[in-house]
Formats: sequence, C-alpha cells, structure tokens
Amino acid sequence: MGFQTERVRLNELINSLETFLLGKFSNKKLICYGASSLWTDINRIVAIDDLVEFFVDGDNSRWGDEYFGLEIRSPEVLSDMDKSEYSVVVLAGAVEEISGILEKMGWEKNVNYFDIYQYIHIYREMSYGPINKFLRFLKTVPSEMKNVPVREDSERIGIVLNAEGLNFGTTYMPYEISLFLILKWRGYNVKLIVDRLHWDGDIELYEGHCAVCDNLRDVVIGKLENLVPEDDILYIDPVGDTELSLEDEKECERIAEYSVRWSKWYNDWNSRFRSGKLLQDEFAGIFKRNLSYINTFFEKNHFDTINAMTALHKIAGVYYYAGRKRNIRVSSQDGMQGSTLICANGPASYGKDIPIFFEEMWEVIGNKEEILDRVEQMWKKRRWAFCESNRMSFDEYIKLRKEKGYENVSFQAPETELEQTYDVIIPMNLSNDGAALGVDTIFDNMEQWLKQTLDFVIHKLNATVLIREHPSMMLLPSYMAKSELCTVYPEILKQYEGNKLLRYVKSEEQINLYQYIEHCKVLIPWASTVGMEAGIMGKNVLVHTNVYYENAIFACRAYTREEYFEKLEKCITCGEFLAGNKQQAYEEALRYFYYTMNRRLKTDFTIVSSFDSPWKFNSFGELIKAEGIDEVVQIVAENVPSVYLIEEQRKRLGEL
Repeated sequence: MGFQTERVRLNELINSLETFLLGKFSNKKLICYGASSLWTDINRIVAIDDLVEFFVDGDNSRWGDEYFGLEIRSPEVLSDMDKSEYSVVVLAGAVEEISGILEKMGWEKNVNYFDIYQYIHIYREMSYGPINKFLRFLKTVPSEMKNVPVREDSERIGIVLNAEGLNFGTTYMPYEISLFLILKWRGYNVKLIVDRLHWDGDIELYEGHCAVCDNLRDVVIGKLENLVPEDDILYIDPVGDTELSLEDEKECERIAEYSVRWSKWYNDWNSRFRSGKLLQDEFAGIFKRNLSYINTFFEKNHFDTINAMTALHKIAGVYYYAGRKRNIRVSSQDGMQGSTLICANGPASYGKDIPIFFEEMWEVIGNKEEILDRVEQMWKKRRWAFCESNRMSFDEYIKLRKEKGYENVSFQAPETELEQTYDVIIPMNLSNDGAALGVDTIFDNMEQWLKQTLDFVIHKLNATVLIREHPSMMLLPSYMAKSELCTVYPEILKQYEGNKLLRYVKSEEQINLYQYIEHCKVLIPWASTVGMEAGIMGKNVLVHTNVYYENAIFACRAYTREEYFEKLEKCITCGEFLAGNKQQAYEEALRYFYYTMNRRLKTDFTIVSSFDSPWKFNSFGELIKAEGIDEVVQIVAENVPSVYLIEEQRKRLGEL
C-alpha cells in the first residue's frame, strides 16, 4: 500500500484503492446502481463522477429525475447494455439483493460489476492516530528488552495478535503488543503469536480491509522486530493446514452461528444487508479454514497459556476452542474507559474466575463477615434503586453507573399493586451479551429452550410465565433493539397471543421485576445476573447452561432435558426449594453477587472499542507504572483469579 515506514497515512491508502479500482474499470464507462445519498462521500474516495453515464435505482418514483446532473433510470435497462463497453458500480447497501438482480442479467461480480459502497468505511471505521502514536511509543522501549533473562518458574505464555481487531477499535494491536512487552520486561517466558490469517474484515467492512490491516500490522511489527529477539515473535500463516475432526467442524459452525447474531445485533457494515444464512455459511468456512492452520501451529509450538481477545465469537471463539481442546489456559479481557473486564480463565465476560476464586482462595480470606455485611447493604440499595430508564440515553445510563456504581443503578420502576403474579420468570440477556453468547446448554439453542419451556409450563402444567426482555435494550440504537425476542423469534410468542398465562415484557415497559420475583416459584436464566438476585431472595433458580454460577449452592443445575423438566415441575407443583439449605444458598448468592458487581479492574491499559478513547501512553516507562499493570500481569501470567486482585486493588485505593 506504500505506507511510509515512520507513519501510516490515510491519503496514501485512498490513493492506492482508487488506483486499484480504476485499473479494474479499465476504459469502460460506468453506470451507478443506486442514487445513494452517500454518493459524494464515495466520490471523495474513488473519484469517478466524470466516468458515470447515468444512475439506475429500484425506486420507480425517481425514474426520469436527475441526480447530480445525470438521469435516474430503471434497472431493467441493464439487460440490454453492452458489457464490453460498460461496468456497473453498486452504490447501495443492499449489495446481496442487487447482486442477485445483476447476475440474472448476466453481469459478473468483480468482472463487470463492482461493490464500491463498501469503501465508505475507509473514512468511518479506521482511525490512524492511535497507530501513529503507538509507533512513537515503541521508540521508548528500553534497548535492554532484548537481554531480559527469563524466569525459571514461568509458564510458556503466548499473546495472540490479530490486526483485524482494528475493525472495532483503535487499541487492540497496541494493547496486545504492549502486554507482550510488559510480560517480557518482567521476565516471563512469553512469545507474541502474530496471526496473519484473514478472518471477517473483507466481509464485514469492505473488500481489501484485511490487506489494509496487514499493512498496518507489518509496519508496527517491523518496528517491534528491532526491539526483541527474533524467536520471541512467532507467526501463524495460511500454510500446513491439517484435516479437521467432526468436532472441530461442528464447533466452527457453532461459533459462526453466534458470530452472526453478534454481527446482526451490532449492525456491522455489510452484515446488515446480507442474509443470516449466507453470512453464517461464510463465517463457518473462514473459521474451519483458519482453525486448520491454528491446529498446525499448536502442534509445532507448545504453550501452557495464551491470551486472546474477549468474548466467545469470531476470532476469540476459535482460539478459545483451540486452547481448550489442548488444556491450554486462555485468559482474555474486554475494555471500557478507565477499567477493564479481565479473566485468567476463559472469556472475560463469562466470569469463570469467580467460582475458581471460591474454590481455591475463599477459605483463606480473612474478612468474610465484613464482605457479607457489605454486600447485604449493597443488595438493599440495588433492590430499592429505581431508574426512569425510558427517559435517558445509553450514554446517560453509563454516566449514571459510573457516578453511583453499577450495583446502585437498577432498571426497576417503583412497586405497584400487582394484578397478577407468575409461577415462572425468564429474564432475557441482551443477544450480544458476552456472558450469554455461546454458552453451552442442554438444549440445541435458545429458540428450542424457550419453545419447549413455554409449551411444558403453559400447556402441560397450566402455569403462568413472565418473560422480561433486558431493559437496557430500550436505550440502544433502534437497529439493536430489533434483537428482542418478539423480533428474532416472533413465532414463539404468536401462538400465545391473548393467552393470560404468558406475559411478555418488552424492554421499554416499566415494571419492578423484583416485585414479581418475590411471588414466583422459579426463575430460569440463560446467563443473567438476575439469577443471583433471585437466589438472594430465596427463590429456586433453575440453570440449564454453563453460566459461571451453575454449581453455586443457590442454583439448581439440570444436566439433561429430562432432569430439567422434572425439576421445573417440582418447583411449580410441589413448591420445593430444591437448593436445600436456604441460609447457605442466601450467603452463596450474596458472595456471587458481590464479586460479579465488583469485577472490573481500574486501569487505563484496556482494549477499548471506541475512537474517543485512543492509545493513552506516551512511553513504555509511563505504561509499566500505570494503575492496574501489576494485577494484569498476575492474572495473565500467574493464573491469579481476577476478582481477588480487584478486591485487593479496591482496598489499596481506599474504596472499601
């Protein structure tokens, strides 16, 4: 792409893309499909206005009008156009639909018709400032870095770097490289695993995005290679693929399924215009291909632990699976301004460090009673915290959470006199919630779980159900709200329309869920924190997923569908408290609730997914002294449960 070695430049990228496309168009005249309002933006990237003969558009009310001095015609005229003389450039987002129309007329993609709408992301989805700042940061890394002796007690650690993380933020690559440098400076046996595979960038954003990321990565790695020994940087390339097992293929298909759910929810650029089935097939193909290369790499290179990006979809999902099948511990982190969600074991949002902490360290904690007293007070505040959430934006909600603390902000309306109570309560997670995405369940998927549960409770037991959508969904952009149950699986609810045994509460409805929990017989979460709150309130919590509190005393875990329905019937018809000792269950639920509400490490060293939070550090010396660095090192390199260290940090900072 011709980037300068000391700095990456947007203008050089645009020049390269424009030259590339003009070469494809050759000397043909152009027809624009879609009289798009983004035409001026696209024309700034690929200046082709002098080559365009006319527009076509599917809106028949515009036929015959002029757009930027050119006539708008019906797409039907393309049937008779000379393809040796003309090329079509697509300027509309519905590329999949338009491609079908063009291909029926004999036009061939990337031969005589081209999607250039995708290139609007050149301006919108990439910020180069943090990368250029990081290049200057690397100049401050001490020359002694090459000669730091390795600790004898260190496990072999791999930090996975893939530049396509730039799809979502500006500090993924700087974070991962810096984490590698911090661990190396501290004497750990660490390697940087540079993933040079192509994943979803060309699909989600624009064709050529992966090449852009490759060049950014190579510029940065070129600088890094001068700072560390050559054998400290390992590469995963698309070579030496191994045959996948049936289990491998099924897992890739599973990861693809919830990767599409994430993409559709998040409204990623091209995925919003593509069918879920096509996108899922493409993702599955990419994951299978890349897993074969990753398998080859780990067959040749042994690691005790690796660190990968957060959650359990796309790249992260594949690496988490690859590590898990080899008994490699996988740590991860998620970013936000001023704090990070980090976990020594598994996806950061899964919270698996919490049960590990209780199993390995709780007995040696000296202030158990103090913690229980504190969480009881915390729970009382949350139980009675009312929030007029329908009057605020999501940004205002986040600000309120920062001011008052997450545990003190609730989406509950004030209590009112109930007209009806419900036997079963089902609190839904956000569809992209990292804690809910890809969790294992005894059902094939969420749809099957809901269908069979409603059928059993309503038709067999004649009992009542309340389904509560996650109320924060109302604060999100409208395209994200489309992931509510009534939109994603409308057929589930349709058959119960008018049935008083089921109440479906959409996100914008103001209710006090705690009030309904007080009167229910069982609460069934997918991965919701409401499960712990119901445990505190002395209610049966029936768990069918591997949510992190699945083995807690307050949770009643079912391992088969038969067991699930048996226990569900007991809860409803017999009124039994299946967890056993109510006091023990109460105290366990309090502990889980406390550490769930307090599992964000305070630090500016984060993977941040927004352009308004760029790379913060000017020098390596500044970074290694930053708040939270010692904790990050212990979590990633020494397998210390994150919640323990976060509690210790809160004590040190005087917050307790």
